[in-house]
Amino acid sequence: MLDELKTKNKLRLWLERNPSLTLRRFASAVGCTPSYISQLARETGAPWPSRPIAVRIAQVTQGEVTPNDLAGLFVTVRGPSSVGD
Repeated sequence: MLDELKTKNKLRLWLERNPSLTLRRFASAVGCTPSYISQLARETGAPWPSRPIAVRIAQVTQGEVTPNDLAGLFVTVRGPSSVGD
């Protein structure tokens, strides 16, 4: 059996890895509301951000979250194999 694949929103992953930066502070640095950042970090149904917001997110995350990531192109994370070969 193949490993289970899970798709994650890269912005959500970045926010989870940087818990010292509150959602409110991150949103302020980007120039939008915390609610909008929460929407962008959803696994499904995230809105398309404007170009200036996408660029600011890339700047604030030091390039770890790119405009392409925000366009719905998520990373695929492999989970542990459920069956040993």
